[in-house]
Amino acid sequence: EQGLLPISQHALKFYERISYHEYEGIASDEAERARLVADLGNNKAMVLRNHGLLAAGTTVAEAFIVIYYLERACQAQVAALAGGSRLTYPPVAVRQH
Repeated sequence: EQGLLPISQHALKFYERISYHEYEGIASDEAERARLVADLGNNKAMVLRNHGLLAAGTTVAEAFIVIYYLERACQAQVAALAGGSRLTYPPVAVRQH
């Protein structure tokens, strides 16, 4: 529900640069393609809620780097939330930088 939280260096790479797509069930509806593209917008990373991650790039190498760091950010978030402690967020200016 909260999306990718700005709690790790990897997550900050995606601050205000990540999209979300709501789960629509098994991807057999061709009309979902247009909605995926619309939801991705100008970003190169998207969380497919209740499903997984999507990455894009101008090259395969760039797409790999995007998915690699997005996966690392998600791993850090899952670990941090599993700890149960209050999370610390950097100031907005740091997040935007």
